Amino acid sequence: MKHSKIILLSTLVILVSACKIPKPEHRKNSLRVKNNYIILLDLSDRLIVQDHQPERDKQIIKSLYSLFEEKVRKELYIKSRDEIRIVIAPQLGAGLNRNAFEDRLYVNMAALNLVERKAREEERRRSFFATLDTLYHQAVYSQVPTDYNGADIWKYFYEDLKTDYSRDTLTNNYLFILTDGYPIVGQQNKLLQVKNEFPDLEIVLMEAAPREKDLEWDHLMSVWESWFANIGIKKYTLVKRASITKELEQVKEAIATTSPKDHKMPAVASRIIDVKKDIPASDSKTALFDMYRNEKRYALVIGNSKYKRVSSLRNPINDATDMASVLKKMNFEVISLIDATYIEIRSGFLKFHDKLVNGPKDQTIGLVYYSGHGLQNDGENYLVPIDASIEYEDDIPRQCFPVQKIILGNMERSNSRMNILILDACRNNSFPQAMRTIGSGLAEMKSGRGSFIAYSTAPGSTASDGIGKNGLYTQELIKAIQIPGLSIEQVFKEVRINVLRLSGEKQYTWDNSNITGEFYFNLQDKETMMP
Repeated sequence: MKHSKIILLSTLVILVSACKIPKPEHRKNSLRVKNNYIILLDLSDRLIVQDHQPERDKQIIKSLYSLFEEKVRKELYIKSRDEIRIVIAPQLGAGLNRNAFEDRLYVNMAALNLVERKAREEERRRSFFATLDTLYHQAVYSQVPTDYNGADIWKYFYEDLKTDYSRDTLTNNYLFILTDGYPIVGQQNKLLQVKNEFPDLEIVLMEAAPREKDLEWDHLMSVWESWFANIGIKKYTLVKRASITKELEQVKEAIATTSPKDHKMPAVASRIIDVKKDIPASDSKTALFDMYRNEKRYALVIGNSKYKRVSSLRNPINDATDMASVLKKMNFEVISLIDATYIEIRSGFLKFHDKLVNGPKDQTIGLVYYSGHGLQNDGENYLVPIDASIEYEDDIPRQCFPVQKIILGNMERSNSRMNILILDACRNNSFPQAMRTIGSGLAEMKSGRGSFIAYSTAPGSTASDGIGKNGLYTQELIKAIQIPGLSIEQVFKEVRINVLRLSGEKQYTWDNSNITGEFYFNLQDKETMMP
């Protein structure tokens, strides 16, 4: 019995003692929030077209780097996992060593040892800024805009972003894009492969620089919004080019309250999108029509049929006459030339060009329409005057009127916001047999920003002169431009469909566009017709 009491007492002591022993604490080594800053640079001709653009870019990037450093300091250096990197959309022909620059413009705090995180902060900053200066020095390799072939900034989305984007649930992923807002997409179809791959990516587009006096800002940003929607980007801020201080204030406000669990973006003075609101189509169209009704429209229309030394063409006179009449109804001031000699074409173009040069900047439209014989020689296209005497190839540049060098080149250097060139000049070669070595049809032309070039048939091919009053192409074009409310792209798509159908799929029309704004031949809405 005594022995049993001792055992019972011992057991109670052990139990009481066990209750008093504190349990070891299981502290979680929770990771800190990570900020992943990606800065995508558009190194196209915007560097020379916009005033002081390289210096502006560098100042903005340095400010973003300072934001990165502020986040690092808040984590007391040793706890920081933040990253910042520069990615480049270079110019073709610039000779930039993209990989070398991007390696040197990448800072990953998690990859640094604890000593150098704080101790080498100043050294990292100086190296980063010095590399940035070298990058922009090499990026601006010419002062001639035509030397720049464009930068495909969208290539980054379908090639490299998936590597730079952090899928860590405790990460804020930011992509800052420095661009003028005029994206040139090399392989846009590849964007369709990018679907909801970056669900929490927040994009801030900066330095967008559209023209002020029309609705290009709304149009360009709608293009970006459409592309973002296609690839599943839901959070983005679109910032118009302004003072750098103002832009940076908007950027700071946009990212100040962001956390991995709450990605709502605050309202600032720029165009910020979280949930896209649909604008009624009627309201949008009415706003466009009201804006474009005030623009100045000038056209040069030429129709050459009765050639003196080669076979005549049946339709061009009718084509030009009817086209001039329709364009006048569309509020164009028209200079019309019928069966024009070289001197008459030159004189008519000088008068037309003078109107474009003196028209209101960014509110002037220039259009040249030509129906008649056309030739290509050594990559240049020529309009053939009725008095041209062509026996050898070297007669062409002396007796025919150059399209790229004179017509399109001077239009693009004028005050016009958009230049439209329509060439129904791809008839069969009626010149001497020796001239057939130059090829048939016209050569394809590169359009500068703001130009729309339309051919009656594909480059290098010929078109029918037509069996009716007008040539097939002009016949359908005259119909299409009178349809109310069609944009310029819709007009020429309508023409393409009808010409293809009526020719039994033998004649393919061709367009080459580098326009960014909107244009409507007929500024009437189907519901509210103008008188």
